[in-house]
Amino acid sequence: TAGGIVPGDRVISIDGIAVDDVTTLQARLDDKNVGDVVVLLVERAGKTREMLVELQPGV
Repeated sequence: TAGGIVPGDRVISIDGIAVDDVTTLQARLDDKNVGDVVVLLVERAGKTREMLVELQPGV
């Protein structure tokens, strides 16, 4: 997506809280709702970037 997460990105933190694995990622998102905006720290191609992401409904 334009400016969003792409395949291969690794989420390092959500709203400043570290994410070490998929279970932790899911737990951090459980408290959020569709439409909430979260701050993600993402590693892509060896570089970290911070991005704002509006949560969308799952498939």
